[in-house]
Amino acid sequence: MTAIWIIVFVAFTDPGILGSRYLGKSIPMRTVITLGEKPTVDLYFTAPGKKERLVDHVVYTRKIK
Repeated sequence: MTAIWIIVFVAFTDPGILGSRYLGKSIPMRTVITLGEKPTVDLYFTAPGKKERLVDHVVYTRKIK
């Protein structure tokens, strides 16, 4: 099976997730959804003056009865 990637770029106003110094600032966010054997969702934030960092990684699994 060939994997399919869906990539979405947005920005959000930080409510304090990245710490008090970023509170109220616009934070670029990238979401990467990979559809393949094991679907995944990766969420990246780029705080002002910092490198992009992975903040969440989810692997979706399904139980087959």
